[in-house]
Amino acid sequence: MSGFASANYTQVPNELFDMMAEMGEAELRVTLAIIRQTRGFHREYDRITIAALMKITGLSNRVVITGIEQG
Repeated sequence: MSGFASANYTQVPNELFDMMAEMGEAELRVTLAIIRQTRGFHREYDRITIAALMKITGLSNRVVITGIEQG
């Protein structure tokens, strides 16, 4: 991965990094997308549609739903 364009950050809990080895790709992508849409915008919660998660993660509808269920 090359350098990032700007120094923009989203805080991610350290526990997520500890859990990554046990997470499937869909679960990890969906979890990171949800963290970005909430903590990244300094929100405690947000309504995020399946379509929005599909766009953010690049995953299909079924795989996004699987990622949510696994999470």
